[in-house]
Amino acid sequence: TVAFGEGFGNAWSGIISDDPSYRDSSGDGQADGFEINVESDVDSTEGWFSETSIQRIIYDLYDSNDDGVDSISLGLAPIVDIMLNQQKTTPALTSIFSFITYLKEQNISQVSGINNLVNAESIVSSTIDIWGSTETNDAGLPATLPVYITDSSTYCSVNDFDDDSGNKLGIRRYARFDFPAAGTHTITVSPTGLNEASVDMDWALFENGITLSYWESEGDGVDEIMENNSLPQGEYLAIIYEYGNVSSAKASQDSCFNVFISSTY
Repeated sequence: TVAFGEGFGNAWSGIISDDPSYRDSSGDGQADGFEINVESDVDSTEGWFSETSIQRIIYDLYDSNDDGVDSISLGLAPIVDIMLNQQKTTPALTSIFSFITYLKEQNISQVSGINNLVNAESIVSSTIDIWGSTETNDAGLPATLPVYITDSSTYCSVNDFDDDSGNKLGIRRYARFDFPAAGTHTITVSPTGLNEASVDMDWALFENGITLSYWESEGDGVDEIMENNSLPQGEYLAIIYEYGNVSSAKASQDSCFNVFISSTY
């Protein structure tokens, strides 16, 4: 989600100025700064989690300059249309998965060109959906997939990419719950694994981008439970993470957990 927001913003700068050079200034009298080319700059690891990959895709969708696998020139209108409509109302968290899914649906004749651009950034495009359910690029860390948890298997919040900001791949895990009818639900996030006694899982529940509830663990190794919550039929999302991986108040660590759901309809 951060990669899409940052990458789209960078690409937008190039689109609006019709110049792929993105420039930013800082320091006293704005004397410092940097420049990146949103069309040609390459990240060390390409993928759905890379803002560099996102900005290249978005800019190449727009521009009329064919280069490499870029043989598509959509212009501005189709991009804006998706951002104002489907990307704004998607039940998924906004990402390159939802954006490309809707863009292909609205531009059927351009699907081949869109696939070429997206596949070139090591993102699976031919079977893409808003959930990234067919994505295979794990950045070399299997714990980062699947993008959305959909069962009660063991998953982990990992801080393996050496970052203090708390926004790197693998730190926050997404879960997806599809309740087929209105009912009462208990959702339990339960620590497990080698570090079970020190795992401190926090999580939040969302519906269509709105935060419904937020749970902070009351201690290390403690189950975090949403009990007897009445919810209407629909698709719900959770963001789950180890507190130490997002806060300097506690040491970071790879922390694993299970998600259990008990429902009464």
